[in-house]
Amino acid sequence: LKSYSARYSGAFIVGGDFNADPDQICTSSGMSPVFTDVWSQVGSGRGYTAFVPSPSMKIDYLFVDAGGRARGTSVRVATETGSFSSSILCSR
Repeated sequence: LKSYSARYSGAFIVGGDFNADPDQICTSSGMSPVFTDVWSQVGSGRGYTAFVPSPSMKIDYLFVDAGGRARGTSVRVATETGSFSSSILCSR
């Protein structure tokens, strides 16, 4: 994803279930320094996404390009009954 996005000048938003702890994907060998975790910009608390209804770890992420061409304005973890096993909701 990092090499792909380097070929374009537009904003990038990448989200998904990465099944990894932040220190495993938010590194120079992971998504950083090209992408920033939206949770670090506008989230509060730990941002745990797995396993609902009582999340105990973060494995789902929404990333934006670190150049600031895209930026989240709010983000929350959905833990309501009937929601997916883990999810992040974001608005811009």
